[in-house]
Amino acid sequence: MTAAADSNVAAFSATDFDQVLADFESPNLDGWERVTETGGVTIYRRPHEASTSGLYEYKAVGEVEGMNAETAFQVYLDLAYRRKWDNLKPEHLRVRLSSTASAKPNVLAATKSQDSIAVSDPDIRAQIRATEEDLSRPESIYWRVPFPMLMSDRDYVLVREAREMSNSHGQSCYVVMLCTDEVGIKHEPEVSGVIRVTDYRQTVVFCPGSDPESTTQVYVQYYDDPKTAIPSAVVNLVASKLIPQFLKNVKNACKNYKTDGAVVGSGKGGSTDEGVKELQSALDDSLATAFRL
Repeated sequence: MTAAADSNVAAFSATDFDQVLADFESPNLDGWERVTETGGVTIYRRPHEASTSGLYEYKAVGEVEGMNAETAFQVYLDLAYRRKWDNLKPEHLRVRLSSTASAKPNVLAATKSQDSIAVSDPDIRAQIRATEEDLSRPESIYWRVPFPMLMSDRDYVLVREAREMSNSHGQSCYVVMLCTDEVGIKHEPEVSGVIRVTDYRQTVVFCPGSDPESTTQVYVQYYDDPKTAIPSAVVNLVASKLIPQFLKNVKNACKNYKTDGAVVGSGKGGSTDEGVKELQSALDDSLATAFRL
């Protein structure tokens, strides 16, 4: 995945998406160690091949009740809603660049004016709405994650792309891929006191479950090197708990999601909050063990 400059968003290949869907339908678990099972989802891990600090990558497969695949997909991609349910400031989760190759020039010009309401041509207004609502186009995203007190926050520059694909049963499945934006990371200014993470990858699949209206088959593969001096055992413990918590929060967010654009959410108790709590708890346990007489 390459891009010549920070004016275009690099995309994953069709082969990348095909391989993910194939692993979703028939997971390759060779070399993977089962960690736990919770909420209908089984978590596996294996040592990350490029890690020199003992970190693991994780894979989760299973079925989640209480949400349907399409809504989960929309909730996962909708950053404006994510900021509400994950308690994030707008500047801490935002789209840096978005691939607009498929949009017509007059639509782009109107969109750039940031005043689409003033556009009188109904056809152009409809195209603007379609462009703004096309959540699946490749994007470069900036994401800042709070860490516990006395630790520096982390931030990420990521490429994200999503596609709707058909599985072997002809059902619509939704595949989202993210990884470090190797080009964008060079152009996004670093923030003083915030540590820039340069090795991150996540893949998520949502597909209709046994009851398509209320269950979703899920697949998550995840790796993150937060560049911390915390023992790898602590980082791995936190990472193993983040995927179940993430899926739980997506499920809860689905209940309040409105496809007409209206959203409801308290902005409390999101996965970012829970991740900080998990890390703080793991640190407390680690310190207690280290200094226990």
